[in-house]
Amino acid sequence: MIAAAAAAAVLHASTPSPAYREAGRRGAAFLVAQPAGQEVGVEADTVIALVSAGASAGAHLARLRALVPAGARSPGEAAKAALAAEAVVANPRCFAGVDLVSRINSGYAAGVFGASVFDDSLAITALAGAGEAIPPAALSTLRRIRRTGGYGLSLAGIGRDDPDTTGMALMALRAAGATRTDTAVRGAVRWLLSQRLPGEGWAGAAGSSTVSNSTGLALRGLLSAGDGWPSGAAVALLRLQGADGGFDATAGAPGSRQLATLDSVPALMGKTLPLVRRTTPGKPCG
Repeated sequence: MIAAAAAAAVLHASTPSPAYREAGRRGAAFLVAQPAGQEVGVEADTVIALVSAGASAGAHLARLRALVPAGARSPGEAAKAALAAEAVVANPRCFAGVDLVSRINSGYAAGVFGASVFDDSLAITALAGAGEAIPPAALSTLRRIRRTGGYGLSLAGIGRDDPDTTGMALMALRAAGATRTDTAVRGAVRWLLSQRLPGEGWAGAAGSSTVSNSTGLALRGLLSAGDGWPSGAAVALLRLQGADGGFDATAGAPGSRQLATLDSVPALMGKTLPLVRRTTPGKPCG
């Protein structure tokens, strides 16, 4: 039923309308008002969301710099921090005194970075943004993991596929040089469209109603693939936005509104990862 509805959906232009961008800026204003936290990933995502909306990263960027030396140890965390550094046109090879590219590469083995497809996709997009070479095996492995549907977290290609990971993997495929017509790109797009809730956005891995993060990542994945958005999908995301600009995780269950807003803002601003690509790699500190 979902697949049939998706097949019949009208694809709208992927350039966000002024109304969507205004909603994105309101979301950014909500994020600016949130206190800086203690998690590298959250602060990095906040910086990326703020920059995508043209807002100052301010205190969140300062906190990220303070957290990175001891906190950005895993490939996924280092990749998020590197993507944030790239977004503010800083050198990811010497950000807060840390070579984030080296930390990403330290987690590379057998064609994959880190412990999940999400980590792997973050690492690939971060290296692309850093102007670094992406191992050919990393792209071929990401293609192979997909099997016949979308992407799930498992690097072994087992378990359930989900919109969040599929959207992130699409951004990684494109960042690594896969074309719009690449078999993995087309297959992941078809799967995403088949999983969209009729007239709504996307649910999480086990949900039945629109989830802001899932919808934001799915929309960004479609953007990166060069595809339009299904009619009504972005509107479903807007329905989760409150008067203060923040987004609820899903209708009737606000969850962490800061986390829910992090993927919503870049999507509504029409931004994918990496936000900025260096033309040449940076130099390590010293």
